[in-house]
Amino acid sequence: MISATLLSQLPQDVQRLVRGVSNRSVADFEQLCDRLIYCSASELCMLQPVLYMHLDPDRIPEKSTPAATTDIELAQWSLTGIINTFNNCPGTGPNQYLISAWDRVALWLVFFHNQFIMRRASYKPINRRLAVDLVGCMLQCSTAASDGDLATTPALYHLLVELWLIALKIKDEDALIISQHPYHQSPFDPSFASLDMVVPVVLRGCMSDKAFMTTMLEVSGDIDTVVSTALEYVMHIGSMAQDPKKVASLPSPPLDILAHMFWNCVDIIIQISNHSAAVREEFILRQSVRRIFLVCRLIQLQIFSIESTDRTFGKPTLVWSFEYLVALLVHADDTIPVLHQALHSNAFEIVAMSLEGPPVEADFNDHNESFLVTLEYYLVYDKILTYACKHVDAWSNALEPILIQNEAIRKCWSRVKVKTRLFSSLKSREEMIRRPSPDEKGWILRNSVTVVISQKIFSLNNARNVRLCGTVQSDASVMPGTIITDGAVNS
Repeated sequence: MISATLLSQLPQDVQRLVRGVSNRSVADFEQLCDRLIYCSASELCMLQPVLYMHLDPDRIPEKSTPAATTDIELAQWSLTGIINTFNNCPGTGPNQYLISAWDRVALWLVFFHNQFIMRRASYKPINRRLAVDLVGCMLQCSTAASDGDLATTPALYHLLVELWLIALKIKDEDALIISQHPYHQSPFDPSFASLDMVVPVVLRGCMSDKAFMTTMLEVSGDIDTVVSTALEYVMHIGSMAQDPKKVASLPSPPLDILAHMFWNCVDIIIQISNHSAAVREEFILRQSVRRIFLVCRLIQLQIFSIESTDRTFGKPTLVWSFEYLVALLVHADDTIPVLHQALHSNAFEIVAMSLEGPPVEADFNDHNESFLVTLEYYLVYDKILTYACKHVDAWSNALEPILIQNEAIRKCWSRVKVKTRLFSSLKSREEMIRRPSPDEKGWILRNSVTVVISQKIFSLNNARNVRLCGTVQSDASVMPGTIITDGAVNS
């Protein structure tokens, strides 16, 4: 509770409302929240204890009932007041109060989520949309206050997974009147705490905990639900990228926010895939690489279509798309379809466009160079070579005019171009002298040829080798007598 000394320093009308709140008056608490926007920063700091006084965990009811209405509404206005002051009060005061009281806040968030967002209550003194916005805003505040550490508490694991599963479905339901939103008359737009933006950010902070991954699979029910939901987020961002009105509705700068949303969603897919080989392979079967690179391309085109836009905004989309590709090329059961999906989804065109304009940080060029080196090594596979042959001229026209100042990437591209045409010529000669047997899908002999690729080409820290063997069951067809060993093609 606020001390008498501090209370006496507040305006008279605020003192009256504080006394009413102390006496559990919901009406006075609502008026106090409306009055907060006119308070000074020092007054907001003095009022912090008042905003938390009715978040007592012992007052959380087992379920929502008419008898618990006052406790529920007092908690509702407590959360609203915290949110309204959080971004209007400079300094660390509100942050420290939220951090110190987070255990109490989290338990009330779980209650609001279970009873009103998941609709497990038969009695609903507040509507679902308001509960969604309260929880979303509080998660956003917790992320800002502690760099995401608060919201990763195990008490919220079940809540976070359920929100992740339903956030896209409830996004446009039960539209909330703008004046009711906790961020009304705040410097932040209400969309700033939209669940489709906030939940993936928080989720990323939990992914390293095996207990959270177990909770995710248990709550989701099966692998298919996890994979479908993760890809829905990626495609949702792609849909936004194609709609100028949706992009404009994002907080400023909108394209930066869009790229950051994409980065979060792809990183979640990477971490889920690292946790479970079964999930990783299901992602591949569901065309995850194709979807990710298509959306990456859409965001990149949006960024390059606006002359005044800082084009480095789109770099995270490029980096994380290739990080996912790298992870699959290292760990996937069959890597040929993985690279083929990427090529079919404009991965090469993304590299070419990313090289346009002023020089960028070395890390971005490292990813571009790594992709070209990877493509060079995989040209011995029929599926990759066939695609490369069809596009090598177009790639050359797109890439060569912008490689004047980048010698390393220019040399990589030169090797890719030469080997594509050389291997294509060898393939044509082979087809002329040998007709493939009826049970063979391609032109190249399916020998157990070992392909050794140094992980250094993937810009990874570990320099150990990965061995990939062509087999009858896969598309890993290899040119007869061709062995790749750490940077040289030997025939």
